[in-house]
Amino acid sequence: MENEQKQVASQYASQHNKLDVVLTSTQGVLQIAADISSDTPIPGLGHAFSALDKLLGRIEKMRLNKQETKEAVESIQTLRAVLVESSKSIQSQTSRIQSSGRQAAKEVLESSDVLMDRLTALASQLVKVQNLAEVLSKRQWWSRLLYTKQDADLLVKIRNAVVTATANFKLQGGIAMEDLLRDVCGRLQRTEHERLLREYDSDLKELNAADASYRSCLTEEKSRLQEGTREDILKDLAEWVVDKDPTHRVLVLHGLAGMGKSSIVHALVKRLDESRRGASFFFNRGAPDCKDPYKVFPTIAHQLAYSQQALLALIAKASRGHLSRSRSQALEHQLEDLVINPLSQLPPSTLPLLLAVDGADECLNEPGDPVPRLLQLLCRAAGKIRFLRILIATRPETYIMGALRSSDHLDIITFRDLQKEPDVDKDIRLFIDTEFRKCAATGGFTLTTQRVDATEKLTQLADGLFVYASTVVRFLVDDRNLAVEIYDKLVESQNSTAPSRLYERLDMLYTAILKAAFDKFRTDAERMDHIRQVLSWFTLGRSNSFSTQDLGLVGIPIDYTIDVISRLRSVLIVDSEVTQTTELRACHASFPQFLTDSARCQDPAFLVEPQSGNALIASSLLDLLARDDPAMFRNADGNMPWMWGYARQCWDDHLLSGQYTEQLGRSLRRFSETHLEDWIARVVPWGHPYEQTNAVEILDRVREWYKENNGPDEGLVMPLNSIIDKRVSDLVAQASQSSQHFNNTDLKRIKSWKEAGGYTPWE
Repeated sequence: MENEQKQVASQYASQHNKLDVVLTSTQGVLQIAADISSDTPIPGLGHAFSALDKLLGRIEKMRLNKQETKEAVESIQTLRAVLVESSKSIQSQTSRIQSSGRQAAKEVLESSDVLMDRLTALASQLVKVQNLAEVLSKRQWWSRLLYTKQDADLLVKIRNAVVTATANFKLQGGIAMEDLLRDVCGRLQRTEHERLLREYDSDLKELNAADASYRSCLTEEKSRLQEGTREDILKDLAEWVVDKDPTHRVLVLHGLAGMGKSSIVHALVKRLDESRRGASFFFNRGAPDCKDPYKVFPTIAHQLAYSQQALLALIAKASRGHLSRSRSQALEHQLEDLVINPLSQLPPSTLPLLLAVDGADECLNEPGDPVPRLLQLLCRAAGKIRFLRILIATRPETYIMGALRSSDHLDIITFRDLQKEPDVDKDIRLFIDTEFRKCAATGGFTLTTQRVDATEKLTQLADGLFVYASTVVRFLVDDRNLAVEIYDKLVESQNSTAPSRLYERLDMLYTAILKAAFDKFRTDAERMDHIRQVLSWFTLGRSNSFSTQDLGLVGIPIDYTIDVISRLRSVLIVDSEVTQTTELRACHASFPQFLTDSARCQDPAFLVEPQSGNALIASSLLDLLARDDPAMFRNADGNMPWMWGYARQCWDDHLLSGQYTEQLGRSLRRFSETHLEDWIARVVPWGHPYEQTNAVEILDRVREWYKENNGPDEGLVMPLNSIIDKRVSDLVAQASQSSQHFNNTDLKRIKSWKEAGGYTPWE
C-alpha cells in the first residue's frame, strides 16, 4: 500500500516539468501573439494538449485512491476541454480580421491589462497544483503509513485546485478573453470599414442618395413609439427578419393613416442588430428627394455600402459601371446594377438582411406608374436574393395593393392588416395613461383626478388611431391648467356626431385645436393674414424644416410665426422653447393633409387652398430673388441663408402649382426684369454651378403656364423668349469648347437644340 502511494506521489512529482509546460503553453495560447498574424493553428496549443494527455495517461494507470484519481483525471480533462473551446472561439474571432489588421490586433492584445490580469490568475492557480504535487514527492519511506490518509487528501486538493483554475479561467478569463477579442475584432473591422468608406467616398457620393433612413431628422415624427406599446407585432416582425427560411420574404404592413405604421417600422429598424439592418427608406411627401421613386434604389445601395462592409467595394464598383452608362436609368436597371448584382455576390449563408420601405403611398406616382413598378421590383429582389427580407408599409391604396397582389412573386408575399391587430386599444390606453402620469408627476395636471375615466374615454374616441391619441394628449398637456375644461368640451363635441367617417373625430380634434388657438383673432385681418401665410408654408412647402427665421426672409414677421408655433404645439414637433431657429414641423402628416382638404377642414379661416397657397409662396420667393442687395443676407461665414437656396430651386415649382394672381404676376415681372437672366445662367448667388440645362425647360414651362392662365401682361412674353434664346446660345458655345462639363443627358439636349437651330418649342 505504502509503495503504491509512494509511486503515486512520485508520478505526480515527475509531472512537475509537464505542468510547467502546460502553464507556459496556456499563456502562449491566451496571448495569441503569433497566431493572429498567421493562418496556422494556435502555436503552443499542441504542446499543452500533449502534456495533458501524458499526465492523464499516467494517472489512469494508478491503482491507489481510485476515486481521487478518477476525479483528478476528470478535472484535467475538463481543463483540456476548456482550452479547446477557448481556442476555437479565439480562432473564430481572429479569422474575421483582415490580414492588414492582424498586427494591430496583436499589439492591442499584448498591451491589454485585462488580459494580463487573467493570465496571472490562471498561472497562480496552476502553480498551486505544482506545489501540492511536490509535497507528495517529498514523502520519506518511514512516513508512508502515517501519511496515507493525508496523501489521499492531497490528491483531492490537487483535483480541487485544477477545478478552481478551470472555473476561474472559464468564468472569468475565458469570458474576458472572448469579450476582449470581440471588441478588438469589431474595432478593427470598423476601422477597416471607415478606411474603405474614405477610399470609395467619391463613388458613393455619385449615387446622390436621399436623406431617407431611420437616422434622418426627417423621420423624427415617426420615431416616438411609446415604450411598451406594439410589442406583439414588433416581436413577430423581428422573428420574421431573422428567420433563415421564412415562407414569405416580403411582408406588407398596411393600414389607414394614423394607425402607427411608420412608428412600428422605425422602432423595428432601430432595434435590429446592425448586421441585420440593411437599409431603410422612409417616404416623405414634404421632402422632394424622399418622395422621388427614382431615388429609392440608389439610396438603398448607398445605405447597404455603409451598413455591410462586404458590400462596400462591390457597390462602389457597381456605381461606377451604372453611372458610366447614364445618370437617368429605368428602375429595373437601377435595381439590377446597384442592388441585386452586388448582393448576389455574397455567400448564400449570409445572415438575413432587412430592407424597410415605409410610406409607399407618399411616393410621387408620376405618369407611367413608377410606384407600382418600384414595389414589384422590390418583390423581385426578394425572389432572387434568399437572405433579403423586404418590409413595405403603406396605406391600402388601390394602385399599391393591386401592384403587390399582381406581382410575379406573390407566393413570397404576405399581408398584415393593422386594423385587424388585437389589443390596439390596450396599447393606446397604455400610451395615454403613461403620458398623463408623466404630466401629473410634474404638477398642475388635475385632469385624471377630476375626470377619472378620461383615459378610458379618450381610448374609445381614438378608435384605433394612434395619431388621435398622441394629438389629444399633446392638446391637453400643453394647457394643463385648462385641461379639464378642454377635455369636457372635446368629449361633448365629439359625442354629438356619430363616427360616419374614419377620420371624423380626428378632424374635429384638429378643428378644436385651431379654434382654441386662433378664434380670438378672427376680427383682426392682419393677424389672420399672417396666420394663413404660416399655415400655407407649413402645408405646401417642399421641405418640412422651415424655421421662424426662414419665414422672416419672405415677409412673415418672426414674432407672428413664433406665436403660431407656440399655439399649435400639440400638432407640431416642438421639444423646447420656441425661438427664431425653431422649425415648423408636423407631428403627423394627417394635420397638413387636413388643412388642404376642403371636405375635412370646413372652416374657411384655416383652409389652405393649394393653388392660392402656392401662388402666395411663389410670389414671396420671387420677391426675395428680385432683391438687389442679397449680400446683406450672408452670415459671418459668407454663406447665403437656407431660404435663399430654397427660393432659387423651388420658386418655379410653387408657381407652376399655383393659380395666376395679380400679386404673382407683378412678382414674376419684377424678377424677369432684374435677375431671371442671372438665375438661368447660374450666376451666383441667383444660380449655382451644379444646376444644369434643365433651367431652360423650366423657364419654358413658366412661359406656357403664363399663357394658359391668361396673364394680362403681354410684354412679359418677349423677355422670357429672349432670356431662353440667349441661354441656349451660351450652352451650345460652352459645349463646343468643353463638353466634359456636361453630363450625357445635357449634351443630348444641347445637341438637339443646335440641330434645331435654337430652342423654340413654343413655335
